[in-house]
Amino acid sequence: GYRCPMTITNDGITALWQGTPDGVGVVAESGTGSICYGRRADGATARAGGWGHILGDEGSAYDIAVRALRAVTRSADGRAGPTALAALIQKELGIGRPEDLIAWAYRSHTGKREIARLAKLVDAAAEKDDPAAAEILEKAGWELALCAGTVARRLGFDGPFPLVLAGGVLLHSRPVADAFRRHIRSRYPQSRFCPLEGHDTAMGAVRIARNQGGFSTSIGKGKGTV
Repeated sequence: GYRCPMTITNDGITALWQGTPDGVGVVAESGTGSICYGRRADGATARAGGWGHILGDEGSAYDIAVRALRAVTRSADGRAGPTALAALIQKELGIGRPEDLIAWAYRSHTGKREIARLAKLVDAAAEKDDPAAAEILEKAGWELALCAGTVARRLGFDGPFPLVLAGGVLLHSRPVADAFRRHIRSRYPQSRFCPLEGHDTAMGAVRIARNQGGFSTSIGKGKGTV
């Protein structure tokens, strides 16, 4: 029933417009999933990641949590050394031993969000100087930097450009954010980091609408902003 122009897009794009006045730059978004997107002043765009939790989402909360679960199972087998992740995850899930993870992971109502929420425990383990946790978070930051750097390269950004950080992982996990910044700086030392506080990207949708000269609706990951 809308009688006006409409644009349907995803929250990575609205986050870029939220974090920049003209929608020019690169956004790296890592929450439950992950995606990187960029736009040049001439309107050319590029994206990387955003393949979903089965095919990709490297550096996301889901990816971090899955790597943590695998660290626990490898430790339980003796394929890797002890890790503080085991006790933290068992306490969080209310289970008594690593073998109980099988029933939890494969029950019908354990979805990607239930798994992704375990990512916060990796930060807690890293604070205890757990090497497995530190490696997982470093890898997440590297993957996100690779994703954002790929977008910047495809768009030909070589001088200063804004790099918007969005999503709970990049905004609230210091080890991931530090690794991300370090790896990006090694290739794009002039990039300018713009952390996007909050999850409401309504202003980004408004800026897209103004840029297009009409009304815009933005819908992403199960929730919409108008």
